[in-house]
Amino acid sequence: MKTMGCCVFCFTALIMTLAQSQAEGDTSKITTQPNTATQSTAANPDPLQNTQENDVVQVVNQFFNGLKIKNQKSKLYRQVITDDFFIYEMGKKYSMEELIQLFHTKNRKWISTDWKLSEFRVSLDQNSAHASYVNTGVFYYEEDGKKFRSDLKWLESVYMVKRNDQWKIKFLQSDDVSRETTEVTVVAENEIKDKSN
Repeated sequence: MKTMGCCVFCFTALIMTLAQSQAEGDTSKITTQPNTATQSTAANPDPLQNTQENDVVQVVNQFFNGLKIKNQKSKLYRQVITDDFFIYEMGKKYSMEELIQLFHTKNRKWISTDWKLSEFRVSLDQNSAHASYVNTGVFYYEEDGKKFRSDLKWLESVYMVKRNDQWKIKFLQSDDVSRETTEVTVVAENEIKDKSN
């Protein structure tokens, strides 16, 4: 009973001290443990994580480089996707082969295709990664004897897995933000080169 009374007294004294400190606006007597993990991360970012984030961004860029009309025959995109890769776009699911087929219509001749990726946000786990980004595309093509330019914008995200220490894209989600197609009379040779590189 004496021990319990002592504990109650100590607890009551602590409550009174806290109440008095708060009433006086003095919080110096109230101490908390700093979040050292958060502070350490902010002060010393993990270089390995930054490297892996850069690797993820590079893989996505490699995928779209392989998707360019001039590179499709080489199938460079195969190097950065899993065997069961698929994309969900325009409300439909496509395998890689079905996606490539969308570029090849009988009455359309492609001049150039170009994608610019920006605003990356990357989340990492040990063997998986998720990245979202803005994709801006500029396409030139000829159809029915006329030349056209399409300006497109998508919000996209990819899910990746690590295979033999290499990131591979397993799934790509693409949502239209805007698209506009205009007829052009002349496509400058240097512009075609820029868009095809």
